[in-house]
Amino acid sequence: MQRRGRCKWYSLLPVMAATAMVVGALAIFEVRAVPRTETASEPVDETEVTVTFDPDPVKTGYEKNDGGTFKSSLLRHVIATVNPASARDSITFNKADATERVEIQNKKKLGDDKWEFDVAGKLATPVAYPEGDTTIQAKKGGKVVGSVQVIVQVPDKIGKPHPQPSGTVPATNFGMNKGSSPVDKNTPANQVRLVTYYAHPLTVTVVDQFGEHLETAYENKSVFENFGGWFDTNQKLTANGTYKDPVGGVMGLVAGGLTPVRVAKNGPEELAWMIGLAFVVNGETIPANFKVGLVTKNYPAHNLSVKIVGHVLSEGVVNRAVHATTPNTIEIVWPD
Repeated sequence: MQRRGRCKWYSLLPVMAATAMVVGALAIFEVRAVPRTETASEPVDETEVTVTFDPDPVKTGYEKNDGGTFKSSLLRHVIATVNPASARDSITFNKADATERVEIQNKKKLGDDKWEFDVAGKLATPVAYPEGDTTIQAKKGGKVVGSVQVIVQVPDKIGKPHPQPSGTVPATNFGMNKGSSPVDKNTPANQVRLVTYYAHPLTVTVVDQFGEHLETAYENKSVFENFGGWFDTNQKLTANGTYKDPVGGVMGLVAGGLTPVRVAKNGPEELAWMIGLAFVVNGETIPANFKVGLVTKNYPAHNLSVKIVGHVLSEGVVNRAVHATTPNTIEIVWPD
């Protein structure tokens, strides 16, 4: 007599399925795995965030005291644009290195997608690092999403090629004093010395320690020259590191046998001199439209030290000569 086998059924885990086959009197079970159905997770924001900087690279600077020590920082304004704008408020900025060359100051939001801040210079970038050795990073949640190199420029020398114009120039009646350009450092601000000057207005470029022109951190800074002592030339640097330098011959008025002739600043004599009216000074009548004539002369070459916000240039005005020829020709000889 054949005995029937008994089959006991057990509850399996949800991930398992059972299939029964009967072979003879025995029930054989085949167990197979069933893929687990995953529970849906929260959506992940995979939007790429980027931050770009203007300017790039950032060039800043600083001032020195007359003794050569640090005086104060110059500031370079920077705008950082965040894309997408929705990520703007989650962006932080930091220096990526331990150098103390710069500081980030005055950071604030701008519009819907930007940050603005100033980069203050403290120490010059070494000449071995023309691309800069300081980096400012923009981060989102610890991840770097943008960066910009920073270069701390210092005024180093007069750029080349030097301007060497030659040709006729206008004869200009002018009142010179310590506040004018060209400057007469011996005439106080409440007076002017009456002269006729013949000059080319040279555009002089100041370059940094890498031979690049100075940028906007030095804009509107005064240019000093040393000619028997430091004096302000009353010229300012442009955003491209250039300044105007009127170079030529200055012919002083002689009146009543006296020179220099000094009169009150903004007085009637100065006005008459500049617009070509007749006037009396030192007991002598100066006729209308009078000009002091240019004398033919080869002036000796000038060698002048130049200083900008405390930085004395390693190479200032070197071996610049003026050749004057009657009636109104000026030749500048300034070898590179």
